[in-house]
Amino acid sequence: MKKCLVLSRRSAGFTLVELMVALVIGLIIVLGAGQLFLMGKQSYDRVAELANRQESLRYLADIVSLDIRTATTAADADDGERLVLNYGAGVRPDDVYCSGDELVQVQYALGQNTVTIEIQCEGEALSVPNSLIEGVTGLNFGSADPQLIEVEVEFEPMRGESAEYAAYSFVVARREEILSRF
Repeated sequence: MKKCLVLSRRSAGFTLVELMVALVIGLIIVLGAGQLFLMGKQSYDRVAELANRQESLRYLADIVSLDIRTATTAADADDGERLVLNYGAGVRPDDVYCSGDELVQVQYALGQNTVTIEIQCEGEALSVPNSLIEGVTGLNFGSADPQLIEVEVEFEPMRGESAEYAAYSFVVARREEILSRF
């Protein structure tokens, strides 16, 4: 005697249409999660680029500002593309640039997308250019007032950014020049 199993509609399983609908819903959820991950990654990369630019600008402003403030004389050469800072005797003895010697001259310039610095210590020739910051497309020094020096820096624009948002400028007072007048 054979028993025929009759399955009710409830226990028969899913139909092909139901499986396809579930597959489409699952695919939409996976694509949404992938899109969210991609947007998060792009956002993270953008924030990292901005942080790198901010750190480069902060470092440049700190280093250049210290050198400008303590310089005895300053001159922009090459139509403002090079800044030459000279230091008098006793202004910066035992400077970090010159271990045990006195700093005589510092020069800043732009070389192949890099801000470079050249240093001259007492009794030595000017050093070879050393790279400070990369990713800089423009560097200009100027001054309408002998007590102030304006520094203009242009970075490589980030993806989707216009060049005007990649340019920054700051003004530094020449402390030695100001104090020498009193």
